[in-house]
Amino acid sequence: MPIPLAKTSRRVAPGLVLKPQRDSPNWQAHACIKGKVQRRSTGTSDIKIAEQRALKWLSDLKTNPAAKPAGIISWAQLADRYLLTLPEGAKRDYHAETLARHFTPVFQVHADIRQITSGQILDYMVLRRKKSNPEPLPQTLNRENTVLRQMLKFAQAHEWIDKLPVVPFLAEALTRRRRRDFTAEEYLLLRQTAIKRIRHLPADKSMAEQRHIKHQRQLLYDVIQLLANSGLRVDELRSVSWRCVDWANGDIILERAGKRRSNRRLVLMRPAIRALLRLAKRRQNWQQINSEPVMLHSDEKIIALPSGRAVRQLDTGFDLLLKACGFRYTEAINKHALTSLRHTYATRALTRKGTNKISTHVLSLQMGTSERMIRAHYGHDSIEDYREELRG
Repeated sequence: MPIPLAKTSRRVAPGLVLKPQRDSPNWQAHACIKGKVQRRSTGTSDIKIAEQRALKWLSDLKTNPAAKPAGIISWAQLADRYLLTLPEGAKRDYHAETLARHFTPVFQVHADIRQITSGQILDYMVLRRKKSNPEPLPQTLNRENTVLRQMLKFAQAHEWIDKLPVVPFLAEALTRRRRRDFTAEEYLLLRQTAIKRIRHLPADKSMAEQRHIKHQRQLLYDVIQLLANSGLRVDELRSVSWRCVDWANGDIILERAGKRRSNRRLVLMRPAIRALLRLAKRRQNWQQINSEPVMLHSDEKIIALPSGRAVRQLDTGFDLLLKACGFRYTEAINKHALTSLRHTYATRALTRKGTNKISTHVLSLQMGTSERMIRAHYGHDSIEDYREELRG
């Protein structure tokens, strides 16, 4: 029978305690040798047998203090157990991908994670910098290192390691780049080109293929309108379902959306509201043609094809649109991305003149970020933009 966790620990001898485990019916022995606690499962739920095995183990430790302690966990075991603690979603996906791509190839050699030292982590940082060309920015490395830091803290909390290795944090102040936005001319060209691509489909495709391409391009156009006229993050928009749309007020109400699990209300600009109406109409037309009840299901994602199938990957279509616009980029870091549309929204809001200008505080509430981040990344206006106002 499993040992209930409510049972108290049992002192077997000086420096030796039996404790119940959360994930096993067996008792676990904790021995304190020279101020250092070592743990070992007794392999039994019978208290009498557990006491006997624990006493023998303690005797072995005292007669052979250099013996390898039990309860050792490998890097692979730590990674598996750590990922199980994360809820399903974008955060777990990012942590799993980061471990598999960067950390596991280096640290998987460790059958005992206590062998990982601060020096080895510094050596890893050298390898990581050489791995990419151009070299990754400090903010990228810090984001990745957060995964390693959290995993090692998880190991320390379980007493699988005694001392937490140092995972460096790199200064970002001098390397953070201002996110690329679309100028007014670039954004107009982007919209016009997107509309042309909807109207002019590849002639060498079948009718069914043309219809599918048209639906994809229509969806991309509406995504552009939503991002550029709301301040939504790309990952937040992917998680929005129809129940999040407040039609009466023209708002979107986020419910634990995106990697940041944001909860907030966004007041949409009119182009974004029109994009929602187009998405809803295409979905209802498809339902009517296919003899389904004409309704917007509350749990369906709004970023979906008319059939209701959610679409998460839009980067390829967006890259093709940028190419069709004739945009050329000398460096990858300067290339427009879907997130540039959120930046465009913020930039337009901050540089708007007259009584319609939005304060930094209100904009931070709309975009779900701090005023400091708004000022650091989105304020592109300069004193020249306000020359007439300053003249009086």
